[in-house]
Amino acid sequence: MGAEAEQRVPREFMTQTRTHANPPTFLLTVERLLADSSAGKLGAEDKEVLLSLYPWVKKWFAWFQSSQRGKGKGAFRWRGRDSGDGKLNAMTLASGLDDYPRSAVPSDDERHVDLAAWVIKGNSVMSKFATAAGVVADAAGFSAQEAKLLATLDKLYWNEKTNTYCDAGKHSNRGTFKDHIVFQCQDPSTGQTAQFDTPEDKPQYSCPSTKFSKFQWQLGDGRGGLMKRQRFAPKKLSYRFVQHTGYVSLFPVLLRLVSADSVQLGETLQMMRDEKQLWSGYGLRSLSKSDLYYNRENAPGDAPYWRGSIWININYLALYGLQHYKSVEGPHQTLAESIYTELRNDLIKAMYKSWSETSFLFEQYNQDTGDGQRNHPFAGWSALISLIIAERY
Repeated sequence: MGAEAEQRVPREFMTQTRTHANPPTFLLTVERLLADSSAGKLGAEDKEVLLSLYPWVKKWFAWFQSSQRGKGKGAFRWRGRDSGDGKLNAMTLASGLDDYPRSAVPSDDERHVDLAAWVIKGNSVMSKFATAAGVVADAAGFSAQEAKLLATLDKLYWNEKTNTYCDAGKHSNRGTFKDHIVFQCQDPSTGQTAQFDTPEDKPQYSCPSTKFSKFQWQLGDGRGGLMKRQRFAPKKLSYRFVQHTGYVSLFPVLLRLVSADSVQLGETLQMMRDEKQLWSGYGLRSLSKSDLYYNRENAPGDAPYWRGSIWININYLALYGLQHYKSVEGPHQTLAESIYTELRNDLIKAMYKSWSETSFLFEQYNQDTGDGQRNHPFAGWSALISLIIAERY
């Protein structure tokens, strides 16, 4: 990073780790360019440049697929979750869905359905890329891997109890949230400080660290009270499906992986259109309105991020998926078309209203009012509204 970028990036995000990967959204660009090339919309020189990238993209995708592999066939896990990060639910920064609730206890046994969907989609795109590049053996290999992983998708990630795609891990789907009081301790030798917390109903202000051994004080919340951090007290922890309904539950449909005549598609579409879950009238909420973590902060002053708010990048992917299913014959074709039309209209109207009132695009949009919120001006992924208007996916 250059000096300017370093000034804008928080210290905890400066270090890049080669074992951590992010969603391979670049492959959607490759897929679009390959389609344009097949349709004769790509010039000869541009096509040559695209195909020259194949060896490098192949190498990159091989790293992505192997580095994010989980335990067991078809299992994949985002790296970097830390149970000691002081959050209500440990962050999953690598996924891009930072505070979206995952399993209560991070472990190497976790399975993340959005990541599995990206890997399957990646193999599909790479098969097309290899075909266009004339590498027949590679194309067959990617296609075989896609089929192999698709065969495990429902087995590993479809929860028949809730009829949703879910993560899996050490978790409890039942429990209570308890307030903890935050206090500060100091390292007597260096003067450095660290924050800890204790249950509000049975507070103990002894510093739980040999390094930070000197108790200093309780922290205030800036409003005349004590700073409090919530902790989740699970009823019973065991390895199970993580029953949170939201963007993560949609990924197999967003990336067009589910067959058009499947029960899974029908159930996912109904959940998507349910006003008690993801449907808001302004775009799809990031987390179900009925979820325990809906609109709940992850730490004191840490406003909910992927816990209800509307994100245009994921809504764009929803339209990408729906466009496919409304075009393919099947028992859910009419429902897919209806949701596509409504969702597209809602997004355009809500974003136009916000833009006409403020002259800005925003990082995300409020699920109750449709108003833009957080960072602005924010062309970034919110500029995808232009492609939504043009119906270009």
